[in-house]
Amino acid sequence: MFRDCSEVLHSNEVFEGCPYRDIPQAVHIPLNPAGFVPAGAFTVVPRLRHVSVETGIRAIGAEAWQCCRHLRVVRMPSSVVRIADNTFRGCQLLNSITAPGCVELGYKAFADCCSLQWVHANGGGVNEFGSATKFGHYLFRDCINIATFVLQEDNLQREPQ
Repeated sequence: MFRDCSEVLHSNEVFEGCPYRDIPQAVHIPLNPAGFVPAGAFTVVPRLRHVSVETGIRAIGAEAWQCCRHLRVVRMPSSVVRIADNTFRGCQLLNSITAPGCVELGYKAFADCCSLQWVHANGGGVNEFGSATKFGHYLFRDCINIATFVLQEDNLQREPQ
């Protein structure tokens, strides 16, 4: 069904019900009119190892790649300013993430990413929602191997409890 595809149009749970062998190991997210990856778009895609997001995408929806246990590499452009709740939660083999323009990282966005070692978020001031760099609660819960977290931003806000 998806054999030899280099780009896949995404919608909520795009691979639901597909045979395992037909699910790609790499997905390129093209620019779309809405400028975001929808919530739950690639939740629990077992073979997925590599994701690249095209410049112009501004936000990643909640649970977009939640529980993609074999996901290792994610390339995000500086246009991405928001990573929503639980986006990468449970991506057990994700080793590093660079989000050069990101100013919001949601609740449990990287929770249970036990291989995650390196995170780089530039921040960059105020986004279109009017908030400075924000981190959701439990952002790195059970990320036991983080050695480096780089944040280039002075004005941080924490979500209210």
